[in-house]
Amino acid sequence: MKHHPAPVRGSAAFSLVEIVVVVAIIGVLSAVAIPVFSNLHGASEKAVASDHVEALNRAVTNFSHTCWKFPTAANASSTDDEFAVVRSLQYKFPVNNLKPGSPFFDPKYDPQPSSNSSHLRIRWNGIGFELLGWGQSGTGLRYHNGEDFKQTPYSFPSGYQPEGSN
Repeated sequence: MKHHPAPVRGSAAFSLVEIVVVVAIIGVLSAVAIPVFSNLHGASEKAVASDHVEALNRAVTNFSHTCWKFPTAANASSTDDEFAVVRSLQYKFPVNNLKPGSPFFDPKYDPQPSSNSSHLRIRWNGIGFELLGWGQSGTGLRYHNGEDFKQTPYSFPSGYQPEGSN
């Protein structure tokens, strides 16, 4: 019986051409993927901020159904109106003047005012809240991705009267 020699195999290494092709493919994929993935964070933050605005607007609706009034008129030059509405939504009506559902919004929400167009801001327009996106001018309550909720509820001053509660 004749014995055939085993086939000679080359080394198991990659050639330089194969490595260059793989690096080029990875470069093209990253050039396409990085801008797409970098926009995901901003888009998701804006979606969560929109949900927050919707929650505030549901609270405004519940407040107005219970108290028969919208909390206050819009004031574009400051955030006094936004704070007046938010504090009215957070107020827990006493037993002698009970309003079912109060507080209408989480009393731990304590946003900061902002007119910086690099921030997402929540503005009161006289009927409801709206979201000011990046690059839009205007004052509002800064949306700060959950960091605007504190550990303790807002403390109302003595004799506080919510807007539109009469």
